[in-house]
Amino acid sequence: MFAYICIMMTDEKQQEFYQTLGDIISRVRGQKGMTQAELAQHLGMSRASIVNIEKGRQRPALHIIWEIARLCELNPTELLGSLAYGHKTEGEKEFKQNVIRQSAGNSAIQSSLLEFVEKAD
Repeated sequence: MFAYICIMMTDEKQQEFYQTLGDIISRVRGQKGMTQAELAQHLGMSRASIVNIEKGRQRPALHIIWEIARLCELNPTELLGSLAYGHKTEGEKEFKQNVIRQSAGNSAIQSSLLEFVEKAD
């Protein structure tokens, strides 16, 4: 899913996307009173990985983003929602169709991803 989003973006936009995502993760983690070390332990990662994710230098897999949202007591669409407004493209309709195709067989993921896309409209 995110790999598809990033294929459509320039390298500069990809970097901006992951820096923004890292800022959001850092802010949400802090609001929950969780340290980088605590988040890393919950995710089975190193603290350095969390630092790199929050700085936009490491690109977390979708399941990691999903787990961060769960640990911060958020719906993944709440965690990712603010990213959508700055990253609309002319191919948004095609993007929605690809979400449906790529998440086929997993209705929970498909529903959450489509909800995320709809909130961006």
